[in-house]
Amino acid sequence: VSVTLWPRPRISGAGLVMRVPGRPDLPPFVAIGRFWVDAGPLTIWKRRVGTVHLDNLKIAVPPSDARSNLPDGPPVQSSLSAQVIVDHLVTHDAELLFVPRRADRLPLTFRIHELKLDDLGFDRAIPFYTKLTNPVPTGLVETRGSFGPWRRDSPGDTPIAGEYTLTNADLSTINGIGGILQSSGKYEGRITQVNTVGEADTKDFSLDLGGKPVPLHTRFHTIVDGTDGSTRLERVDAKLRNTPFSTWGDITNLSGPGRHSINLEFDVKNGRIEDLLAL
Repeated sequence: VSVTLWPRPRISGAGLVMRVPGRPDLPPFVAIGRFWVDAGPLTIWKRRVGTVHLDNLKIAVPPSDARSNLPDGPPVQSSLSAQVIVDHLVTHDAELLFVPRRADRLPLTFRIHELKLDDLGFDRAIPFYTKLTNPVPTGLVETRGSFGPWRRDSPGDTPIAGEYTLTNADLSTINGIGGILQSSGKYEGRITQVNTVGEADTKDFSLDLGGKPVPLHTRFHTIVDGTDGSTRLERVDAKLRNTPFSTWGDITNLSGPGRHSINLEFDVKNGRIEDLLAL
């Protein structure tokens, strides 16, 4: 870490790493390639920092059985650092991944192209905007909302809420289906249980079994586990060509790349058999 006072006060550093104590088998919990902070003496006196820039930020949330190893630190009320507010935080080439308990499973990884946080503090909900690549199905997400307060004792229970758009999502990254999906909606809950309500359109929905692509429109309420991507379909009202139907059930991620368990129930009324057989 270095401090420059002239011509402009700046704090900068590189190669910062925080590991999970007692777990050398896990990747670093937090790693920062480089950071710099522009801060004047008046803002520091007020316990505020202007803008923080982070390069190559990587956060690897450990599996639940290792989270108790993270240092607790002092309580928020008595920690001086916890009372410091960052006006703006901007990341460049960040990555968020959730480390699975089993070594044979790949981590769920989100490549974050752009992330902006405002009024950042440890004891509050933080407004954010981000643009990232969703891993399953692979597509570009733009979302804004609020995140926190951070649950250090149980990161998966950290609150989150906002609205999103998902564009050009490749459904072929889910075994058995194909097509390019566009979606928008709202979400709220905690990381391990995110309630999502929205709509989705796939003009070329298809099955790997054969047939030809058909248009599919859906309105949905789902519950997503943000730590592994598994999804509970509370209710999906869909229209396949001219056939309306409803479905509910579970899509669970399994060990290994691209492996899922799909268990769904359907209710079709006044359907057209030719619409279904087209698939």
